Amino acid sequence: MGKIKKIVFVLAVSFFISSQIDGSAFAREPGIESGFTLRSVPGPMIEGDYLGNMWRDLYKGASIVVKDNAFDTSYSSRYNLGPGTGDTNSSVHLKGTYDPETEMLNAQCEMTRELLYSSKGDKQNSVYTGTGSVKITNQDFGKTVNLQCKVDITYVESSRYRMGKSTWSDWKETKRETYPTVLNVTYQVDKTKSTEDSEAGDTNNENAEGKQDFSDLPDVEYQPDKDSGARFTSIQGEVKSYPDGNPEDISFPKFGIKIAPGTHIFTGEESSVTLTFADLSTYKVPPNSEIVIRSGDPKGPLSLTAGKIWGNIKKIASGESIEIRTNQAVTGIKGTTFVLEENNGKTVLKVIEGVVSFISQKTGGTQEVKTGESLSADVNGLGQKNTFDVAAEQASWDVLEKEARKSAPKLNNLVYVGLAVLVVIIIGTVLKFRKKKAGK
Repeated sequence: MGKIKKIVFVLAVSFFISSQIDGSAFAREPGIESGFTLRSVPGPMIEGDYLGNMWRDLYKGASIVVKDNAFDTSYSSRYNLGPGTGDTNSSVHLKGTYDPETEMLNAQCEMTRELLYSSKGDKQNSVYTGTGSVKITNQDFGKTVNLQCKVDITYVESSRYRMGKSTWSDWKETKRETYPTVLNVTYQVDKTKSTEDSEAGDTNNENAEGKQDFSDLPDVEYQPDKDSGARFTSIQGEVKSYPDGNPEDISFPKFGIKIAPGTHIFTGEESSVTLTFADLSTYKVPPNSEIVIRSGDPKGPLSLTAGKIWGNIKKIASGESIEIRTNQAVTGIKGTTFVLEENNGKTVLKVIEGVVSFISQKTGGTQEVKTGESLSADVNGLGQKNTFDVAAEQASWDVLEKEARKSAPKLNNLVYVGLAVLVVIIIGTVLKFRKKKAGK
């Protein structure tokens, strides 16, 4: 019996030790099983597709939130592709599961596009359908992964003809093709903080790196009946805007329109915009950037949520300053030219001319940054000051300004003709009046 007891004791101890090892050293690190979020980041999607920017915008609006090892997300929008092309309605739908054992995310991918040439009575419909998969592990948090979907494109052309001045015939299919292609989407893997955040698409909360989704800022209220005092002074390419808290209500800004507090403005791959406020401060927003117009108060005009801005602020009263907010910092500006960049949870300030107070939102630490100096802020507070080439930095923004001037509104030929006719009429009237007066 003594030997049996020893054997039982040894087996019990071995079982206890193995269970502890299995539950700690060899267990998968917690995190990925509780859910995660995939956010689309810039990158090539369909080789040679001139609508690539549009597809990227669609996927940016359709973040994948994995909850209980499943996801179902969709996003749609309407685009104006410019004169001579027409309007297009597009959508994306991604649905699938995540297997914690194999660490594979499997997706059903679907995109649709309807391109309508309203003046010609022609339209093109394309439907992309297929499946894709990608391996995602705990080590991928904060990194990017590539979801590759093998899809078939069903391409259909239709046309109709006018039966009268305002009547069209029914649509008639004129062409149909089906062919395969590969759709590549690059995602950043982020942690989903809680069940509530997952259900809300993880908006308005910081992820592992401190990066934030600014689709709904807690201290910004959209006020459609108020005027922030900001106006578009240049628009290059396709610039979009939407009200804070409602990223699906996209519109396309125009020159001279009133911009309400709480408006998000974002630029695509080849787009930029310049804004001027009532106090004559000017802000340039280059490609791949997003800002939020905060209020009609000139002391807190906007927030930079992603990308870059160049700002030129006129001298203001002593003791006062203008605050520009980012995810990590607040800048106190009394009249200067500067550049702010917000990327992956890190804010970088460059002062081209003047002095700027740079305040960490995390620690409250403050430093003054002078001409030719740069300083960064992240979740750990402020970094170390560095220097940069002021002339080279300003030159890069001057190029953007030159391109923007090309898109500034110009008088068309009809306006010039109208002005010329008006001048002729005025001159003729004056001569006729003088002749009549001389005859008396």
